[in-house]
Amino acid sequence: MSAKGSMDDQRSSDQRHSRTGAALAVVVSLLVALLLLASAASAPVEPVGIGIATASWPLDRTPPDEAQLATGRLDGMFVADAIPARSIAPHEARMHWRRIVPTAPWADASPPVLALYAPYFNRVHVLAPPDYAPRALSLRDPDFDSDRSRHALLVALPSDWDATQPVYLALEPSRRLPVRMRIESRASFATADIEHLRIVLPLLSVLAFITVIVAAFGLVLRERDLLFLAGALCAMLFFQGTILGEFYALPGGDRLAATGFRAVWTARASQEAFLALFAISFLGARRRTPRLSKALFGVAIGLFLVAVLAWLPLGPYLGWLSRTGSALLAGEVVLMLATALFAWRRGSREARFFLLAWLPLLVLDASRELELLGFVRLYPDNEYLPLVAATWAAGLFAFGIADRLVRVRRERDAAVDAAEHDSLTRVLNRAGILERLRRACVDRRRTVAILFVDLDHFKSVNDRFGHAVGDACLHAVAEVVSLELRQGDSVGRIGGEEFMIVMPDCSGSEARVIAERVRASVERSCHAIEGHAVGLTLSIGVAATDAGIDHGQLLPSADAAMYQAKLRGRNRVCAEEAGTAPA
Repeated sequence: MSAKGSMDDQRSSDQRHSRTGAALAVVVSLLVALLLLASAASAPVEPVGIGIATASWPLDRTPPDEAQLATGRLDGMFVADAIPARSIAPHEARMHWRRIVPTAPWADASPPVLALYAPYFNRVHVLAPPDYAPRALSLRDPDFDSDRSRHALLVALPSDWDATQPVYLALEPSRRLPVRMRIESRASFATADIEHLRIVLPLLSVLAFITVIVAAFGLVLRERDLLFLAGALCAMLFFQGTILGEFYALPGGDRLAATGFRAVWTARASQEAFLALFAISFLGARRRTPRLSKALFGVAIGLFLVAVLAWLPLGPYLGWLSRTGSALLAGEVVLMLATALFAWRRGSREARFFLLAWLPLLVLDASRELELLGFVRLYPDNEYLPLVAATWAAGLFAFGIADRLVRVRRERDAAVDAAEHDSLTRVLNRAGILERLRRACVDRRRTVAILFVDLDHFKSVNDRFGHAVGDACLHAVAEVVSLELRQGDSVGRIGGEEFMIVMPDCSGSEARVIAERVRASVERSCHAIEGHAVGLTLSIGVAATDAGIDHGQLLPSADAAMYQAKLRGRNRVCAEEAGTAPA
């Protein structure tokens, strides 16, 4: 088979392996997303409707006045729900009120609370006993109770709560996810709140740790992929911390809360814009899929513009900006998926990491967007999944970059090694061994010795047995010499049958001992090469700085000493000292 055919077969095999690996990455990442969804959906949840009855204000009627509601005179206008509601969903254009009463008086020793879980940016209006004073609650309230987390809005109820004391609540118009509603004792809520913090804070800490590490390495190494990923992870961390509400509890949280949705829009748009830039660079999209790369870059610029425009007083155009941002996000998903799949098909190892890291987050984001649009009710009753998926993505993205950096370093080291080594003997070449000599001589206070080695009668070996045997002789000598050297010594082929050995921190007397050992070992081991009685011997010249030789004169001194070894009959070691003839 020809060399070209072998290369083509190898290329085809690599492509098959790449496609198999990427397909496995897609399957694994989808399984991860599905397992996360299934685990949340199947998690045991206390039945929310036990002990309560709910009723809804008809949507075809004008929303009631809160003062009128508080009197109870409008209770007959509510329509009882066949099944007690587990959640309340905001209407896009109007307030949608609910009436909640217990089916029996509260009997638990701990007083009841109405907990509204994962409210995100919804604002809830509440009229509750005993005073029915109107209140509006949100995670961004500056007077939020600092003794608990911000994963729920809490309405305290009287210990004697019964059917004569209804609770009225409604969400302000928006396009947010439904708020989960639950009646429980204050004690059970406090326990669940501690468990929530035990889950969320470690996840946020891990995400923050990965972000800091990636950013630090990106700044130090000036690696574009790391910098883009650091930008995406910073925005992702901010986004997750704000939608969970925990960042509002940090110093300066009141100023963050005052920005409303704008900070969150900026974080979300910036996250996806940086992620698009990261995908372009990490997947090599400019080279592999240039058209998709240009389109994805345009979407990234658009998302950055959305992040900036969100802070302008756009008035009636704010809804248009929101729809534009949603369209850009949808386009980005399609383009990034197509780019990753094309890169995978064209042999990109990075595409496997990208798909494995990004697809679980994509599945969860898609389910939430479908929920927001009202098409389906897929999103499970678990607010931790986006944070888990974000942490998963951050870790695998960072691992993918680390994997590529290691491969780049190995390729660089291999290239440097190939440039410094002799292809025949695999010892250093002339440039490589001279560089080792230069490094050894940088510190003039350091003792350095060198050996200049020449094979005796090598031309006659080539003439009698051919160049193939001559090459085998050079290879054998290089192996034997390498085995006799100390740790830290270097051997290189200067050219033809000449070698040089550089020995840092070595005295002249020690160098002569090593040289004699090398000479004897070659004479003993290289008497016959490939069945031919070549009788190889060496002439070695030694020079050392402790003999009064200047660092810059080591090479000519050793060369002169080797020449004296030749004149004195070959197969011997000669050493030169400053101001004396070689001995």
